[in-house]
Amino acid sequence: MPQVVNAFPSRNIKLPYAPVPENAIKLAENFREIVNPALNYTPESLAFVEVFIEQCRASGKTVDDYAETLFCAGCYFGQVIARNLAGKWLLAVQVLAGIPPGTVIMPIVLVIKVNELVDPIARAYQRFSNGDIDSLLDLYEHLAKGK
Repeated sequence: MPQVVNAFPSRNIKLPYAPVPENAIKLAENFREIVNPALNYTPESLAFVEVFIEQCRASGKTVDDYAETLFCAGCYFGQVIARNLAGKWLLAVQVLAGIPPGTVIMPIVLVIKVNELVDPIARAYQRFSNGDIDSLLDLYEHLAKGK
């Protein structure tokens, strides 16, 4: 049986901006500026983000050690989706009615197409905790197929 790993931080995180839809781009830019200013919000740039998260994962540190960075990486991933697949950031409380009980959801999420909910921030945490099985690029490609 695979080991169950907590994919999400177990502490309060300190972000440079409040986690609200209008700050998603600022949080994404924070990630881009610190990690690689050449990132350009294209789907191809997600390969770099995957490698970055994998390097963090291989460091032996925990999700709590990278909590803020992963949150901002998730916002970058979300901005790639928003720009290329016409996504819109919303507060999670705006979409809670459609979420199954017990589901962990981040404070801001994306809606694409006709009410398809995407949680790119949660996916960044899951990628760190679970590895390739939760690939950002795979999720993007899946979403793009239904575009």
